[in-house]
Amino acid sequence: MATDFSGIIPPVLTCFDKEGRVDEGRQREIVRYLSQHVQGFYPCGTYGSGPLMSIQERKRVAEIVIKEKGKAFVIVHVGAACTADAVDLAKHAEAAGADAVGAIPPYYYAYSQDQLLGYYRAIIKAVKIPVFVYNNPELSRNPVAPDTLRTLADEGLAGVKDSDFDIVTFYNFLNAVKKPGFKFIVGTEAIAAASLDAGACGVIAGGANVFPELLEDFYEVWKRGDPQ
Repeated sequence: MATDFSGIIPPVLTCFDKEGRVDEGRQREIVRYLSQHVQGFYPCGTYGSGPLMSIQERKRVAEIVIKEKGKAFVIVHVGAACTADAVDLAKHAEAAGADAVGAIPPYYYAYSQDQLLGYYRAIIKAVKIPVFVYNNPELSRNPVAPDTLRTLADEGLAGVKDSDFDIVTFYNFLNAVKKPGFKFIVGTEAIAAASLDAGACGVIAGGANVFPELLEDFYEVWKRGDPQ
């Protein structure tokens, strides 16, 4: 059955020991605990310290989260400054059993929208699982334009995680892409209610790492349509 990518999705933290190595035991513990309260996981992103880890560390964390996810789905973040690294991570995530991958635009240098199209096309072509754009212009310096998102949607992109923290940007994406089944995920709980009301299917909520029960309750209240 196809995953609908709905619900509360923590950008799960990566655990490190005092020597700066991935603490696999603690990583398993946090994923097992969170899996009791959330619908999905987004490892190796901003909260997960993805850009600070080596490729092998990112792969190992993805493997741990996928193994310990319980009934939750996993969207592995594979974005990188280098397209080849992003493709490598995406292929690994697929082989490890991820439900989908997400990717921030290549960062540090400024890129044109045509160059961003090339980057995402390479990832989409490399895997058969769903691919999400991770729009985070503050950190990447490369905002994804609504027209670019629409073009990618027509070429097989599954959805977008928007972390611009601006509801107007989210609305612009909603208006740009009308493809049935395209998934819109908001990347902050700060505008979760407005985004869900507008058509988002899920919320990647940093706070769910610490207060998963609170975000779980919020989502259940929203689904019931309770204004309180």
